[in-house]
Amino acid sequence: MSITLKDIAKRVGVSVTTVSRVINYNDRTICSEDTQKLIWSLANELGYQPKNNRTLEENKETLKIGYVLSTEIMSDPYYSQLLRGIESEALRQGATIVFGCLAPDLYNPESFRKIVNESKAEAVIYLNGAGDLFAELIKEDNLHIVMAGMEQNSLAKSMPDHIRRNYDYVGVDFYNDTLHWLLTRLLKRSRHNGYIGPKRSARCSAFLEAHRIANAEIDPDCMLFTENFKAESGKAVVTEFLTKGKKPPEAFFAGCDTLAIGAMQALKEHQYDIPKDVKVLGFDNIDMAGYVSPPLTTIEIPMINIGRAAVKAAAERIRGERDYQLNYILPTNFVERESL
Repeated sequence: MSITLKDIAKRVGVSVTTVSRVINYNDRTICSEDTQKLIWSLANELGYQPKNNRTLEENKETLKIGYVLSTEIMSDPYYSQLLRGIESEALRQGATIVFGCLAPDLYNPESFRKIVNESKAEAVIYLNGAGDLFAELIKEDNLHIVMAGMEQNSLAKSMPDHIRRNYDYVGVDFYNDTLHWLLTRLLKRSRHNGYIGPKRSARCSAFLEAHRIANAEIDPDCMLFTENFKAESGKAVVTEFLTKGKKPPEAFFAGCDTLAIGAMQALKEHQYDIPKDVKVLGFDNIDMAGYVSPPLTTIEIPMINIGRAAVKAAAERIRGERDYQLNYILPTNFVERESL
């Protein structure tokens, strides 16, 4: 008579579901490590054969997950918090991170497929640069993709449904959350505001829409566009703005905290008091935001939780627990400090 999960569950003193999760899905979160060891030991001793046509040893293999992050921005504090979440949840899930940061020259389908094949990755968490590489990866039937912590750009949104089903998204609603906080906080305190950040960004679009809804005018000269989200870019555009003799608005909204911190440095170097002369609002709530002078008021993204949720989403796909697209939106929070 063949051995069943029920037989093992009875011997261990746990539910059939628990035994199934351990043996068929290598779920390391459902019970204690000692209980898992006992389940595996009994399964081997009794000669249990998994129903998924894999051996016990194959089922016991760790999940193999990679993440894509350019080495050019790996030091960005936003991503460091995302990675903390990824690494902590991977440890909890019993998953192995088989590759991570990539040099820019590896951002092409041919090079990346080689990395995936050599590492035997089963899922990839995509953290930045959803361009041609993402468009190609998403077509791979045997590779699970999770886009995490970034704006769902027009590329992903415009894909046919049968392609979009191949990836999951974990993050925040950048547009609607920005719109909400600008209308309920910034525009309640300041009617003459400027923007610092990339032009093609949901945060920029939300800034414009919030002012339209509030019937608040925007001075085009106070729209300071950057090519990226780096602190030096925030400082550079504000410095250029001020050296031209332009008068700053009542407040600047920066597309991220690093831009805000760079902008604050430029304002202080030109003898502007924050928030007395110019208010500043950031976005992200990186660790550094609470330690600059004055401490930065910002909109918080739950970056560590996004990283954790991305690994959970990848694990669900690998284990075959879900075959539909996940669009997991986490809430943002307004962090009141002293710059606004």
